[in-house]
Amino acid sequence: RYREPPNPAVWKGNLEYLLPAPETQKKVKHMGALPQNKAPDFYSHLSAMETTSALGFCFLILTAARTSEVTGAQWTEIDLKNRLWTIPAERMKMERQHQVTLSSEAVRVLNRAKECNDSLYVFPSYTGRGLSGGAFLSIMRKRFPHLLGIATPHGFRSVFRDFAEEQNRFGQHAIELCLAHVNKNKVESSYLRTLMIEQRRVIMQEWADFLVEGKGKGNG
Repeated sequence: RYREPPNPAVWKGNLEYLLPAPETQKKVKHMGALPQNKAPDFYSHLSAMETTSALGFCFLILTAARTSEVTGAQWTEIDLKNRLWTIPAERMKMERQHQVTLSSEAVRVLNRAKECNDSLYVFPSYTGRGLSGGAFLSIMRKRFPHLLGIATPHGFRSVFRDFAEEQNRFGQHAIELCLAHVNKNKVESSYLRTLMIEQRRVIMQEWADFLVEGKGKGNG
């Protein structure tokens, strides 16, 4: 109440014409990502570990999913017959249901996880609920300390994105769908409604082959 309206600091219809939009000024700090040609070796060491956390971390990398999506995964979301993982909207960052195609290696990891527990959660903690959000980072600290400051669990989404792009055979829309990214272009998104499941199966299988066997252009 120090002055009469209108408010000279209001953005809409006022400062928006004088100053740059706030979103264009925000500094984005990207998560550290392992160099792509190091990913198969990392995965080899990780998959040799016989713990629930390691299995969950392998699944995170194979599906290019977010940590919370994997730690909260439940068996009711998994369709092994059709090799699909359907994540409900309430567990997704963009609040939209997301389907993940599962490679043969991802199915192997799931079968191994099923042998290890009979919990509601695919990767349970000792409490019976899903793993904690820091479970995968804890593995990096304990087993891969030389990579701290270089790579992060979330950074494997970036490694996957680069790998898929460098194959020069996959459409950008299919790759973005693998990452559950939403097309910000409202016109394009109104027409591109296909989920491209079959093409995404190929992408995720080639990503798994690269991790397990070092196949693909990303190994250079």
